[in-house]
Amino acid sequence: MGIHVDETLVVSLFVLSAAMCKNAVLARQPRTVRNSSDCPSVLIYNRIPKTGSTTMNSLIDVLANQNGFFHFDHLVHPSWSQDTRSLKRSHTVEMYGPDDIRHMVEDIKAKRAEHGRVLVDYHGFYLDYSQHGIEDHAYIQTMREPVDRVISHYNYLHHDAEFRAVRPDSIEACLANSSWAMHTARHGDTSLVFDCYDRNWQTRVLCGHHPVCKSVDHLALREARANLLQHEVVLRTEDLAAGVRELERRLPCYFRGASEALASLGPARVTPQAHKAPV
Repeated sequence: MGIHVDETLVVSLFVLSAAMCKNAVLARQPRTVRNSSDCPSVLIYNRIPKTGSTTMNSLIDVLANQNGFFHFDHLVHPSWSQDTRSLKRSHTVEMYGPDDIRHMVEDIKAKRAEHGRVLVDYHGFYLDYSQHGIEDHAYIQTMREPVDRVISHYNYLHHDAEFRAVRPDSIEACLANSSWAMHTARHGDTSLVFDCYDRNWQTRVLCGHHPVCKSVDHLALREARANLLQHEVVLRTEDLAAGVRELERRLPCYFRGASEALASLGPARVTPQAHKAPV
């Protein structure tokens, strides 16, 4: 079909990651090359919905026990839940304020002091933690071909059994009216508004908190590209296994045995395919 999706900025980001990577992985070119024995005390996985994050989360759970680090999962920490839900309900850029950032940094530092090594995952916008007293950290990221991601996101909200709503009849209707009220069994909150089509989401997430990110344009794209290059590894959903192998090579203290663990995982929870109309 020929849907028009205004995703030119994030397409540019996706092309950047694909062009610069080998085996579907973008490995960071840091100012100082990380030795294989180096291990950041904090590893940030900024989850972008519908890019394989459920699979990655399951993998991280397995590896946390196996490799002896703490998996700081925002989904099980109520103090972060409102941040997560406000991000989901908005289709405009909402950045963390100073109090939010201070709270997040304090949480991460406390877990690091308790456990030594911490892998943090959440839905949020890129933040340079070195400016907030966490020098020894690294980022990893998953990205997906943007049109496929938009379609997957639509299918998730439209067909998932957890949601009850008056839904658009088609993805065209979704693109024309990007938000609608969703009543979720998961949260029990009938006021939540979920994005049907979250425009340029990958660009916005990677752009972060710079003032140019308030308006997603080519300045925001430039900032997002610069931040992308600061990531230790960027994985493409289209070849997640190759990305996991690179994580295993570059960050063995977190991802030792990751390829074997990934192969042993059962299928990730996916949106049921029954009654799903072709897009």
